[in-house]
Amino acid sequence: MFKKLLALLLSSALLLGAAATVGTLSAAADNESGEGETRTRYNYGLHVESDGSITLEGKPFWGFGLNYFGAFCHYEGGSLSYDDMKNAFPQIAAHNIPFVRFPLGGFYPDYYDRFYADPEAALLKMEQVLDAAAESHVGVIVSLLWWDASLPEYAGEQRAMMGDVNSETMRVAKDYVTTVVSRFVNHPAVWGWEIGNEYNLNADLCDPAFKNYVPGEGTPGFLPREHDGYDYYTADEMAVFFTELSKTIRSIDSYRLISSGNSEMRIASWHMRRASSRANKRHVWSIDWTMDNKKQFQEIVGFMTPGDTDTVSFHLQFGTPGGEAPAYVLTADRAGKYGMPLADYFKLYKETADSLGKGVFFGEFGDFFQMDSAPDMPDKLREIAGCGR
Repeated sequence: MFKKLLALLLSSALLLGAAATVGTLSAAADNESGEGETRTRYNYGLHVESDGSITLEGKPFWGFGLNYFGAFCHYEGGSLSYDDMKNAFPQIAAHNIPFVRFPLGGFYPDYYDRFYADPEAALLKMEQVLDAAAESHVGVIVSLLWWDASLPEYAGEQRAMMGDVNSETMRVAKDYVTTVVSRFVNHPAVWGWEIGNEYNLNADLCDPAFKNYVPGEGTPGFLPREHDGYDYYTADEMAVFFTELSKTIRSIDSYRLISSGNSEMRIASWHMRRASSRANKRHVWSIDWTMDNKKQFQEIVGFMTPGDTDTVSFHLQFGTPGGEAPAYVLTADRAGKYGMPLADYFKLYKETADSLGKGVFFGEFGDFFQMDSAPDMPDKLREIAGCGR
């Protein structure tokens, strides 16, 4: 396996990796004013070293984990009981899964209504989930602002406002992140922070007719209204958001890794960004779907990992429903190459992260959709990952 690769499995069909303890590396006194109370900060979780390697308790770490999306989200929303939430963690630990990834937040805008109506109630539920993880010695990668569309809607703005440092969207984002990270900066279950989930997949998308790439009519929590160009956001606006939020996180937690939460780059991400930079006065542009070459791919990965984000993030699934004949997806068309083996695609991300001096966080991995019961799926997963090469 790759030295700097963190991999999470969406499917529980393959549970690889060694169990790791959740413990403190060191403690540092923090007294910015030099007077009064001194607060101790503990260095728990995953750390990205200056060469981009990822360490746990001072030792190089790689491992397979699990996406447990509903641990807090469904528990807070009432569709998952406390007992069911808590009892999942001993089962995860029993399979030697060292860490999980999930949001400490909700999906739709109404989550923020509930949170700000009673922040302490939500924070106590977060604490219960993290305590349950810690009891089973399971680490957590915490995603903070899951869906890119929800926060601007709650703030009464459009998605492009994530690129305005003086917007209400930015103010609420910083307030929420500050509240959650400050509360749990010393919690031993937290292994790392993630800003959001797959924001890059919506960056640089635009429909001059304002019909596509926006939340559809009837989406929970979204008021019906006419759309315009500011309902779309550019990679540059997203980079401002990532830069500001990663700075906010780092100002509170000087130790743990910070990930954007991005999915894989689109086939044309570099060209799409160049096209959006030519947006007209109505914030409208035409998408350029030209395939990026390798140099452009590496450049856009670096651009979308800005500020204090020290970990390159990407997600990738390997199967797709195909009517009555679902099939494995074993290649990708990326970086100027058609039919690139996925193992080589992984190596390209690692090579890119190495060039940036950052770690690699493979945040979603192994979802074969309809293939999850196929008897040869474990072998196909090993083939995809390049095991044995």
